[in-house]
Amino acid sequence: MHNMQQISLKCPKITHIILDDAEKIGIIEAMTTKTRAFHIDINHAWCKGCEICAAFCPKNVFTMNGKEVVVIDPDACTGCLLCEMYCPDFAVKVTPADNDVLKQH
Repeated sequence: MHNMQQISLKCPKITHIILDDAEKIGIIEAMTTKTRAFHIDINHAWCKGCEICAAFCPKNVFTMNGKEVVVIDPDACTGCLLCEMYCPDFAVKVTPADNDVLKQH
C-alpha cells in the first residue's frame, strides 16, 4: 500500500486531494524544473482571496496580503500552472514571458 497524504484547503469546491508518494515525486520534479521565464497576471476583480493558488504553488510564488493574493517571487515560477488550474474564479493567468528560453548553464 502506498503512503497517502491528504491536503485540505479553505474552499468549498475543492475539499481534498489524495496523492501517493510516486505521484507527488513525479509532479514535483516536473513542476519545479525551471526552463523558461513566466509572467503571472492576477485579475483582482475576480479573485476572492481563497488562497488556493498560494497553497498549490510548489515554489511559493504567491503570498496573501489580507484577502488579496500577491505575487512575491515571479522569477521562481516554473510554469506548472497549478495556480491557474485550481483557481475556482479563473483569476490567475500564467504565460511564457516573451517566449524566451532560459540559458542553460
